[in-house]
Amino acid sequence: MIHKTVNRSADDHRARLSSRRGIVFYIVIAVVSIMGVFILFYHSFSKQLAHSAFYHVNREKLRNYTEVILDSAFNTIQINTRDPNHDLTKRIISQMKSSALDNAAFPLEAPLFETNKSALLQGATLDYTLTGRVFDKRTSSPTNQQYYSGEGLGTFEIILEASLKAGSKELARCERRRQFDIKTVCLVSNYQKRASSYAMTFPLDFALLVRNGLREFKEGYRGQSFNDGQKLILQDQSSIAAARRGLVYFGRADRNNEDSRVFLNTSDVDAQSSAIIPALPTA
Repeated sequence: MIHKTVNRSADDHRARLSSRRGIVFYIVIAVVSIMGVFILFYHSFSKQLAHSAFYHVNREKLRNYTEVILDSAFNTIQINTRDPNHDLTKRIISQMKSSALDNAAFPLEAPLFETNKSALLQGATLDYTLTGRVFDKRTSSPTNQQYYSGEGLGTFEIILEASLKAGSKELARCERRRQFDIKTVCLVSNYQKRASSYAMTFPLDFALLVRNGLREFKEGYRGQSFNDGQKLILQDQSSIAAARRGLVYFGRADRNNEDSRVFLNTSDVDAQSSAIIPALPTA
């Protein structure tokens, strides 16, 4: 009787141990599964974060590159449009004269960026297309009076499409547009053609505004705005008789005839001429 009781106790002990081992096994499996899920989630999140950071870095690089291109193009436009015979100036005037409000874009240049392109990119490849156009303009006054041909207020738009690449793989791509107001004016107009149009500079056909430029220049920076530092203009008067040099002509700019000229000569040492020169404001 005692022998049977001992055997039954041993069997119960082994059963309890086996049951505990099964529970521990399932707990271990659950813990490992949860850790595996967390590891996979962390790996996926880290990979996505690295990809997002890589994308944002390349996008910021491309934004900085395009900013340099747009600044270079704008600076080039400012320089080239100082020359009325430059091709860019002629294109803008041609679009200002056309009846279309939405003109076709024409290619622009960014020489400053091209000069420093290799140093900026540091091995990367940047493909871009740079164009510009006059897409909006006002060729009449608020009272609906037409301006002189070619004159007007407009909006010039610079269009830039760029993509940053590493080999054949495209890292980032963008399209940027920069707009700014422009004004085109006719320096000398034909008074016979102004019957149906209005030239903003028409007073210059009837009067010449004389200012004390020498005094302004001597005062310092106030005279610098009247002188282009990139160009030196020398007026050769050797073909003019000595007695007629330095004379200011008053009259119609398109009809500079000898018999219709009126002259006025001014000098700093001449008290009579200095009296007719308007005084500059002191404030």
